[in-house]
This record gives sequence, C-alpha cells and structure tokens, in this order.
Amino acid sequence: MKFHFIAAYRQAFRLQSLCRVLGVSRSGFYAWARRPMPRQADRNVALLVHIRAAYRAGRQVYGAAHLPGTA
Repeated sequence: MKFHFIAAYRQAFRLQSLCRVLGVSRSGFYAWARRPMPRQADRNVALLVHIRAAYRAGRQVYGAAHLPGTA
C-alpha cells in the first residue's frame, strides 16, 4: 500500500522524501515497481473497466431503485 501511494505522488514529491516519511527504502520501491502485476490485479483492472462502462450506461446512478420503470 505504501508503494502504491509513492507511485501516485511521485511527481508531486521527491522519491527520497516519500520513502523517508513512509519508512520504506528506495531500493524496496524500485524492486516493487519492477515486479510484474499479479494476475488477480490484472483481472481487477479488466473488471473495473466493465463496471465503469455499466455505470455510464446506467445514467451514472447506483442501485436497483433507479432502474427505468421502478419507483
């Protein structure tokens, strides 16, 4: 989780500062960044694409009560 945070904010803050504040090593971050994405994470990304498409197709509302023809 810390490495994900570092990756997200790396453009805004120095890598050395992020690692120091979060208590991780730069070499640990670089090792994490080089690892391939796990298969489950890859499936989650694909699923998220489908969820977002369904949300947009459903007029960007959540829940069964908002379906056409329901009260």
